[in-house]
Amino acid sequence: MTKQISELEEKVAKLKVQWEAEKASIVGEAGIKEEIEKVKAKIEEAERNTDLQTAAELKYGTLLELEKQLKAAQNKEKKF
Repeated sequence: MTKQISELEEKVAKLKVQWEAEKASIVGEAGIKEEIEKVKAKIEEAERNTDLQTAAELKYGTLLELEKQLKAAQNKEKKF
């Protein structure tokens, strides 16, 4: 009986670790998506103000990096 309890407690501990990792991944993914939306708004604002250098830096630098981070987070989530 105690053996079964300890086995179940071990199983619960493993599942809890997995759940925490998945939760962190989802929270991280949501944060990245929010940051992407902010950068897109900044790009639109820069383009309206004809600040093409800033728009290009955001679009081809910051935005691409955030999209890579998002894909990495999504791929990491799929592994669970």
